[in-house]
Amino acid sequence: MDYQTKNLDPHSPYTLFLILVLLLLGQSKSVEEVLAKARAFLLETKRSIAGVRGGLQAMNTSIETFHANFVELHNK
Repeated sequence: MDYQTKNLDPHSPYTLFLILVLLLLGQSKSVEEVLAKARAFLLETKRSIAGVRGGLQAMNTSIETFHANFVELHNK
């Protein structure tokens, strides 16, 4: 059995999605534009989520520092 076909499970949702995308690309030329816009949207969403994650990490660090300072003042 060929290496590529061995890993191509016909019941996998990824394989079915790939087939759907290839069929859409074969039927309509505007699908490429739609996929490009969807890709751009996903990349911007990823960038936004990374920004939110960075902000939450910074806030967590600030809270931990405040807590450590508060405990230190309380123990004096």
